[in-house]
Amino acid sequence: MERPICKYPKLKGKIIEVFGSITDFSIQMNKTPTTIGSKLNGKSPWKLPEIDTACELLKISPAERHDFF
Repeated sequence: MERPICKYPKLKGKIIEVFGSITDFSIQMNKTPTTIGSKLNGKSPWKLPEIDTACELLKISPAERHDFF
C-alpha cells in the first residue's frame, strides 16, 4: 500500500519545527495523532475552530495563514 501524500507539507514542517512531533501537537489540539494525520493527508477537512487553534499554537499570523491552510 502506498503512503498517502501530505496535502499540507508546509504545515507539517511547522508542526515538527514547533512541537517536535505530530503526537505532541495533537495533544495540544485535543485530537488523536490519527485525526491530525488524516487532516494533514487531506482525508478529513480542517474546521475553522481547529485552524484558529492550530495557528495560535504554531504562532502563525493571519497574514501567513493562507500559506499553511
